[in-house]
Amino acid sequence: MPHDPTETDDEVNRDPKRVPATREQIKAVASEVRVRILQMCRRNSLTNKEIAVRLGLNPGTVLYHVRKLVETGFLEESEPRVGNRGAREVPYRATGLSWQLDFSPSVAPGVSRAMRQAFIAQSEDVEEMTSFSTFTAKLTEEQMQGLLGRVQEVFDEYVNLEDDDPSAKEYSVFFAAHEYRH
Repeated sequence: MPHDPTETDDEVNRDPKRVPATREQIKAVASEVRVRILQMCRRNSLTNKEIAVRLGLNPGTVLYHVRKLVETGFLEESEPRVGNRGAREVPYRATGLSWQLDFSPSVAPGVSRAMRQAFIAQSEDVEEMTSFSTFTAKLTEEQMQGLLGRVQEVFDEYVNLEDDDPSAKEYSVFFAAHEYRH
């Protein structure tokens, strides 16, 4: 799509399929821990204790983050269940709201840092990446927006696949684009 000189950079960078995140939503996702919680709860309902164990954090700290994500609509409670010792446990599952919001840097400063930190923390446990690529290219703003749009279309297609195939494995995919400064 050609760049309209009357548009601001904020208008050009926004994805028309996504709604700008609110200030509270931006604050909620501008945390490495909260991004990781959302990733863990995308396909699995997990209790506060299960999240704390997986992250190696204090359950009280995790509860603070979980409550913030519930308050802002990123997590929701699943059906309570009875734990090993008969206690009532509340599992949480991601709502998918984060995929519907625009967190581009012009709309949500600080979120990209949390995303990078979450990726780095998550990748620390990875022995071998399934695939990776890196390249630099000289692109016009229009070409860059075209590339980002195509990548987003592919992500949208795969993020919404049904996960009912028992042979399917869970993969984490991270994509980042930035202006290269040497």
